[in-house]
Amino acid sequence: GLQCCQSQTASAAEEIPIEQNNAEGVRPDGQSPPPTGIDGGPALVSDDLIFSDIEDAELKIFSSAFETFDPVQGMVGFDHMLLRAYICEHTCISEDNLDIILFQQEEGDGAQPALSLPAFLGIMRSFAIHDRDMAQNWATIC
Repeated sequence: GLQCCQSQTASAAEEIPIEQNNAEGVRPDGQSPPPTGIDGGPALVSDDLIFSDIEDAELKIFSSAFETFDPVQGMVGFDHMLLRAYICEHTCISEDNLDIILFQQEEGDGAQPALSLPAFLGIMRSFAIHDRDMAQNWATIC
Protein backbone atom coordinates (compact mmCIF):
# COMPACT_ATOMS: atom_id res chain seq x y z
CA GLY A 1 0.00 0.00 0.00
CA LEU A 2 0.90 3.62 -0.07
CA GLN A 3 2.98 5.06 2.49
CA CYS A 4 -5.49 13.18 5.59
CA CYS A 5 -10.23 12.48 8.30
CA GLN A 6 -12.31 15.27 7.29
CA SER A 7 -12.41 17.12 10.53
CA GLN A 8 -15.70 18.11 11.98
CA THR A 9 -15.50 21.64 13.28
CA ALA A 10 -18.02 23.33 15.50
CA SER A 11 -19.56 26.48 14.12
CA ALA A 12 -17.99 28.51 16.95
CA ALA A 13 -14.54 27.26 15.95
CA GLU A 14 -15.17 28.23 12.34
CA GLU A 15 -15.82 31.80 13.42
CA ILE A 16 -12.28 32.25 14.75
CA PRO A 17 -10.18 33.82 11.99
CA ILE A 18 -6.88 32.15 11.14
CA GLU A 19 -4.90 35.27 12.01
CA GLN A 20 -6.00 34.82 15.65
CA ASN A 21 -3.97 31.61 15.86
CA ASN A 22 -0.71 31.99 17.75
CA ALA A 23 2.72 30.93 16.44
CA GLU A 24 2.11 27.29 17.45
CA GLY A 25 -1.13 27.19 15.45
CA VAL A 26 -3.34 26.95 18.54
CA ARG A 27 -6.50 29.04 18.54
CA PRO A 28 -7.34 31.33 21.48
CA ASP A 29 -9.89 28.72 22.64
CA GLY A 30 -6.98 26.28 23.18
CA GLN A 31 -7.92 23.97 20.30
CA SER A 32 -5.62 23.17 17.40
CA PRO A 33 -6.97 24.28 14.04
CA PRO A 34 -8.38 21.50 11.86
CA PRO A 35 -5.87 19.86 9.51
CA THR A 36 -5.70 21.42 6.08
CA GLY A 37 -5.08 19.82 2.72
CA ILE A 38 -2.63 20.91 0.07
CA ASP A 39 -5.22 23.28 -1.42
CA GLY A 40 -5.77 24.97 1.96
CA GLY A 41 -9.17 23.30 2.41
CA PRO A 42 -9.98 20.72 5.07
CA ALA A 43 -7.74 17.65 4.97
CA LEU A 44 -9.46 14.42 4.04
CA VAL A 45 -7.64 12.40 6.69
CA SER A 46 -5.59 13.31 9.74
CA ASP A 47 -1.93 12.53 10.30
CA ASP A 48 -3.04 10.37 13.25
CA LEU A 49 -5.16 8.20 10.96
CA ILE A 50 -2.34 7.87 8.45
CA PHE A 51 0.06 6.67 11.14
CA SER A 52 -2.43 4.45 12.98
CA ASP A 53 -4.35 2.88 10.07
CA ILE A 54 -2.82 3.47 6.65
CA GLU A 55 -5.29 1.15 4.89
CA ASP A 56 -8.30 3.09 6.23
CA ALA A 57 -6.61 6.38 5.29
CA GLU A 58 -6.00 5.07 1.75
CA LEU A 59 -9.60 3.88 1.51
CA LYS A 60 -10.93 7.33 2.49
CA ILE A 61 -8.64 9.15 0.06
CA PHE A 62 -9.18 6.81 -2.90
CA SER A 63 -12.94 6.52 -2.29
CA SER A 64 -13.20 10.31 -2.28
CA ALA A 65 -11.19 10.50 -5.51
CA PHE A 66 -13.35 7.79 -7.12
CA GLU A 67 -16.53 9.76 -6.31
CA THR A 68 -15.14 12.74 -8.26
CA PHE A 69 -15.20 10.55 -11.39
CA ASP A 70 -19.03 10.52 -11.29
CA PRO A 71 -19.54 6.74 -11.09
CA VAL A 72 -22.73 5.36 -12.62
CA GLN A 73 -24.04 2.35 -10.71
CA GLY A 74 -20.66 2.15 -9.00
CA MET A 75 -18.69 2.05 -12.25
CA VAL A 76 -16.49 4.57 -14.11
CA GLY A 77 -15.76 4.16 -17.81
CA PHE A 78 -12.18 3.83 -18.98
CA ASP A 79 -12.65 6.89 -21.20
CA HIS A 80 -13.20 9.19 -18.18
CA MET A 81 -10.31 11.64 -18.52
CA LEU A 82 -10.14 12.55 -14.83
CA LEU A 83 -9.89 8.85 -13.89
CA ARG A 84 -7.08 8.36 -16.38
CA ALA A 85 -5.20 11.48 -15.26
CA TYR A 86 -5.57 10.60 -11.57
CA ILE A 87 -4.22 7.09 -12.03
CA CYS A 88 -1.25 8.27 -14.09
CA GLU A 89 -0.48 11.11 -11.64
CA HIS A 90 -0.73 9.02 -8.46
CA THR A 91 0.78 5.70 -9.55
CA CYS A 92 3.81 4.51 -11.48
CA ILE A 93 1.58 3.67 -14.49
CA SER A 94 2.37 5.62 -17.65
CA GLU A 95 -0.28 6.76 -20.11
CA ASP A 96 1.18 4.26 -22.60
CA ASN A 97 0.50 1.33 -20.24
CA LEU A 98 -2.74 2.56 -18.70
CA ASP A 99 -5.15 0.77 -21.04
CA ILE A 100 -3.37 -2.54 -20.52
CA ILE A 101 -3.72 -2.22 -16.74
CA LEU A 102 -7.33 -1.02 -16.95
CA PHE A 103 -8.40 -3.92 -19.18
CA GLN A 104 -6.82 -6.38 -16.74
CA GLN A 105 -9.22 -5.01 -14.09
CA GLU A 106 -12.21 -4.47 -16.41
CA GLU A 107 -15.64 -5.13 -14.90
CA GLY A 108 -17.93 -3.38 -17.37
CA ASP A 109 -20.59 -4.92 -19.55
CA GLY A 110 -18.23 -5.40 -22.50
CA ALA A 111 -19.77 -2.57 -24.52
CA GLN A 112 -18.55 0.00 -22.00
CA PRO A 113 -15.35 -1.10 -20.22
CA ALA A 114 -15.50 0.23 -16.68
CA LEU A 115 -13.85 0.11 -13.28
CA SER A 116 -15.47 -0.39 -9.87
CA LEU A 117 -14.18 1.12 -6.63
CA PRO A 118 -12.56 -2.17 -5.51
CA ALA A 119 -10.76 -2.48 -8.87
CA PHE A 120 -9.66 1.16 -8.65
CA LEU A 121 -8.35 0.56 -5.11
CA GLY A 122 -6.46 -2.48 -6.37
CA ILE A 123 -4.77 -0.47 -9.11
CA MET A 124 -3.87 2.39 -6.78
CA ARG A 125 -2.38 0.01 -4.20
CA SER A 126 -0.64 -2.35 -6.63
CA PHE A 127 1.01 0.42 -8.64
CA ALA A 128 1.88 2.87 -5.87
CA ILE A 129 4.72 5.23 -6.65
CA HIS A 130 7.99 3.86 -5.35
CA ASP A 131 9.52 5.65 -2.35
CA ARG A 132 12.58 6.78 -4.30
CA ASP A 133 10.40 8.26 -7.06
CA MET A 134 8.23 9.99 -4.46
CA ALA A 135 11.32 11.54 -2.85
CA GLN A 136 12.61 12.61 -6.26
CA ASN A 137 9.23 14.19 -7.13
CA TRP A 138 9.19 16.00 -3.78
CA ALA A 139 12.71 17.34 -4.41
CA THR A 140 11.66 18.84 -7.74
CA ILE A 141 8.74 20.63 -6.06
CA CYS A 142 10.93 22.10 -3.31
